[in-house]
Amino acid sequence: MHKYWPILSCNDISSCNNKMNSFWADQWEQHGTCSTSVTEDLYGYFLTALELYLKYNVMEVLLQAKVKPSNSNTYPSVVLISAIENAFHAKPQLDCKTVM
Repeated sequence: MHKYWPILSCNDISSCNNKMNSFWADQWEQHGTCSTSVTEDLYGYFLTALELYLKYNVMEVLLQAKVKPSNSNTYPSVVLISAIENAFHAKPQLDCKTVM
């Protein structure tokens, strides 16, 4: 989990003040509990998420499309959709929220 799903706001796990477990608990509460009919439990949820992450490397696809993670740059949704659609031959559903 530490290798493939780190907490994004912490550069170093030792400086996270145990926020790592809190982050994963939040992911389970927000997303995993809705998937129990498919993944059965917490372990199954994270195992499935990691398997999908390794099978479909969306980050690599976006990097190849010159889309890089940034706190200041934004990208038109059409750029994201096009990159994913071209790589996986399926149209992704994007749900965007404005963070204040």
